[in-house]
Amino acid sequence: MKHPCPDETRVQRNPDAVWRSFDHELAVILPESSAIRTLNEVGARCWELADGRTFRAIVDALEGEFDVPRSVLERDVRDFLAELDARNLLHWP
Repeated sequence: MKHPCPDETRVQRNPDAVWRSFDHELAVILPESSAIRTLNEVGARCWELADGRTFRAIVDALEGEFDVPRSVLERDVRDFLAELDARNLLHWP
């Protein structure tokens, strides 16, 4: 991950990314790369929450929506954000 993700880190989608939701998934494309990334229900929700909220706020919201231990959720969200960051799908305000 290019950027560390402590609890107070603000996470924001790349404003150039385009996305569309369908069923319980979401497709994201960054026009400059033409690569499409399909996100499952949890990934889609994480993407929706990446609107400038802090990492902690994203985890708090997901914890209330999904039955996953917080430690697992924090690890999975960090890993997911690192993947999005590697694909230039995040913008760091």
